[in-house]
Amino acid sequence: MRDKSIGYRSIQDELYRQYRLVVNHKKVLRLMAATWY
Repeated sequence: MRDKSIGYRSIQDELYRQYRLVVNHKKVLRLMAATWY
């Protein structure tokens, strides 16, 4: 999940698929910003 070409939607889908987590897109974007920058 460190690839910058991956969007928030695919990360949301992956979180749901692996962990059954439903996460708001704003939280995913915040996590992406904190992780990658």
